[in-house]
Amino acid sequence: MGNNLKHLREREGWSIEAAANHFGLSRSGYQKLERGERRLTDQYIAKAASVYGVPESIVIAEQVRVRLVGFVGAGHEMHLYADGDDLAEDVQSPPDVTASTVAVRVKGESMADHIEDGSILYFDDRRDAPSDEFIGRLCVVELKDGRVLVKKLAKGSAPGLWHLLSTNAAPMFDQPVIWAARVTWIRPG
Repeated sequence: MGNNLKHLREREGWSIEAAANHFGLSRSGYQKLERGERRLTDQYIAKAASVYGVPESIVIAEQVRVRLVGFVGAGHEMHLYADGDDLAEDVQSPPDVTASTVAVRVKGESMADHIEDGSILYFDDRRDAPSDEFIGRLCVVELKDGRVLVKKLAKGSAPGLWHLLSTNAAPMFDQPVIWAARVTWIRPG
């Protein structure tokens, strides 16, 4: 049976020895679990879910890949690849992946002091109008002029308008936002 133990261990930045200690196993015992050479019993699945803080289904799933659909560049503006672009690739999934999770890569230092160059931002590719649940959250948003940005949202001065906040750029006040998706995971570059 395939599993995500290696992916989960690497996500934590742990050595095999550190993971083995968390499981109460020898180094070789843990390695055999990770490689699928030792049966991943219900007890080990429950232990892994607890140790790594993920649902049991993530522990036993085959490694899931997420589609990289574009990049975020200078000024936090995002370029989404067009359908049919062969530039898209698959990247390692975050632990809370869903069927609609997609990712973009950060290019350059436009998000310095917050998100480093080469990081991967994950979000569910929902195309919903923003709601109060997005306030204060890092989101991917599309504006009426077609720009796609990564910003924190705040309520604007009227319904349907939003203030878009950034760590390295001036705020954009009272912007009509077509859709928003909350960034659910950031994998450092």
